[in-house]
Amino acid sequence: MMVLFALSIHRAEDERVFFQQMETLNRHGFQTSVVSLIDDGLMNGTFSLKEKMAHFIKVFVKKKPRVIVGDSPIVIFAAFRYKRCNDTDVRIVYDVTEWIPSKKNMTNCSLFLRPFKWLALSLFSCLAGFLTSAFIFGEHHKALPFRLVFPSKKHLNLSYYATFNEIKRFPIRKKDAEWKLCYSGSLSDEKGFNKVLSVITEAAQNRQNHSFVFKLFSSDKPMIEHLLPSNVKLDWCGYLSFTDFCSQIGDADIYFDLRKIDFENTRCLPIKLFYYMAAGRVVIYSHLKAIPLGVPEIEKFGVLVNPSDEKQVVEALLKYIDREDFYVEHCHNAEFLAKNKYDWSKIEDSFVDFINKVRDE
Repeated sequence: MMVLFALSIHRAEDERVFFQQMETLNRHGFQTSVVSLIDDGLMNGTFSLKEKMAHFIKVFVKKKPRVIVGDSPIVIFAAFRYKRCNDTDVRIVYDVTEWIPSKKNMTNCSLFLRPFKWLALSLFSCLAGFLTSAFIFGEHHKALPFRLVFPSKKHLNLSYYATFNEIKRFPIRKKDAEWKLCYSGSLSDEKGFNKVLSVITEAAQNRQNHSFVFKLFSSDKPMIEHLLPSNVKLDWCGYLSFTDFCSQIGDADIYFDLRKIDFENTRCLPIKLFYYMAAGRVVIYSHLKAIPLGVPEIEKFGVLVNPSDEKQVVEALLKYIDREDFYVEHCHNAEFLAKNKYDWSKIEDSFVDFINKVRDE
């Protein structure tokens, strides 16, 4: 049986789709395939909705899947059109991991038109939910609208757990070694990069007897060497493939995510949190509502902060630096939780069972 993953928001080698869902189904005897508009060059703004749907339908006709798993309304509409026009009993699953509408959708939209665009995209999303056979939900808040509107539809809650054995293990830092402080993502104010830079600078100036490395996993090249204190070195790693990311994240000591706290961000559970946990590393994160909901034990291996309160964030960092025992305890807690609770292997069977049930309906 063919299960086809059709993506308009994610790349074909998305960590959740390619390295977990597809790999798991393959091990259980399924045939799988993936198509991504991003990888196929159809997301550069010059292609119409009709052209994108036609691209998906062409692939569906060729592959003849029994189940289509899509990541957006565009995919669901294309799958439904394929189902109707080809008189096939294909099952359509909507894997909801992104907000639609979202802040990104409102970019370059005038204040006057934003309410109308938001309403149109909300109806767009609701119609996709109506046409789908079943849902996969990655997190609590993104599931709520669909659970309220479609309470009787089959669904699976499938969180963003990392695959523990895919993460390369590194020993916990030795006492008196340099502190490797890491940020992964775009160098934007929205994602809190400038706040991370400011916090690391302040902490380093307060601890002149320590040496620091500011590690950056980002395709954006930073021009910040002149802003760093003399006891901080910059280590820009550039863009990392998923496999490279898994092999390198353990080679850091503390991870930061100080994104702005707003209505959308606070209801998003960051997927990288699970990978930092699996690497056995501590985190300093913005206090997003979604984090304690998704990981109630967050305070056993990290600190949630108000990103606008720089003093609070610096104090959280200095507590780890000044108390080696506290840092080591949190590293052990992170690895224990990732291995024994938040590991993909703990939930992969539920995913296979769900696909089997959807197929057999």
